[in-house]
Amino acid sequence: MLDGDGRASLESLRDVAPAEWEEAGIGSDSRVFGLRAGGQIVAVAGYERWSGGIAQLQVFCHPGHRRRGLAAESLKVAIRHALADNLLPQYRARDGNAASLALAKRVGFVEYGWMATVLVRLPNSAVQRTEARDACPGR
Repeated sequence: MLDGDGRASLESLRDVAPAEWEEAGIGSDSRVFGLRAGGQIVAVAGYERWSGGIAQLQVFCHPGHRRRGLAAESLKVAIRHALADNLLPQYRARDGNAASLALAKRVGFVEYGWMATVLVRLPNSAVQRTEARDACPGR
């Protein structure tokens, strides 16, 4: 499990592929486990504890170290720790992310369901109109 210097070194891993790191969802509340190669952390997996006893799994591997089983190995460690904490491991992946779906299958997950996620972006003018209306009592 990463803590102290190990957690600090996650920043350099994050900077390698920021968009993919963000999608992985590894945050400050995550319990994170990592694998090193050449003295550097190259693959990490972890989980956040969600209500109801769920361990929401997260995984990221340095692009230069992929397809070597490192993501799967770090994910297996995170799953073992989640189970030891009496949590139900949950793995989610975007439908179009074939590599992530293959990783999930490799470590033993089966597809259970599907969910839609919607991101709503309002134009700046909509936000300004709302702020202006809220600033004028009685309107």
